[in-house]
Amino acid sequence: MCIRDSNQDGPNACEVLYTYLEEGVARWYNTLPACEMNDLETVFAKMRDRFCPEGRRRLINQELFTMTQREGETVENFIKRFETKSQLVDLTDESLISGFIRALRPDIQEWVMLSRPASLQAAFETAHLKYTTSRALATTPTAKQ
Repeated sequence: MCIRDSNQDGPNACEVLYTYLEEGVARWYNTLPACEMNDLETVFAKMRDRFCPEGRRRLINQELFTMTQREGETVENFIKRFETKSQLVDLTDESLISGFIRALRPDIQEWVMLSRPASLQAAFETAHLKYTTSRALATTPTAKQ
C-alpha cells in the first residue's frame, strides 16, 4: 500500500507510516516535534533531508531516469523498483509518468503512452494490465484450424 494513495491523512497517515519504519528511522521519527509528526508531507520532507542528502538525491534522480525494465523482469517488480526510487526525489507527476513510460519495454511502453495516464498510479495500472494481458495471450493455446 502506498501511504499517499490511501484514504488516510494527517495523524492517521503518519501512524500508518510509523508502522513501516525500521528501528533507526523509527527512533528518528520519535524525536520529531509532535506538530510535525502529524503532517505527512512534513514528515516526508524531513525524512528526505535527514536520510537522503542533496548529492544522493541527484544520483537517485539520475538513476531514476536511466533505469529500464530488465529483460524478463515482471511489470510488478519494475514498478516496485521505480516507485522506490521515485519516492526519494521531488519531481512532478508529469516527469515521473514520462520517466516511467520511457523505461518500460517497448511493447508495454507504447500501450501506456497511448493511454495518456493522468497519474503515476494510472500509468502503473495500465502497464500492469498490458503485461498481464500479453502474458495471458502468450500462454493461450491457439485453436486448430
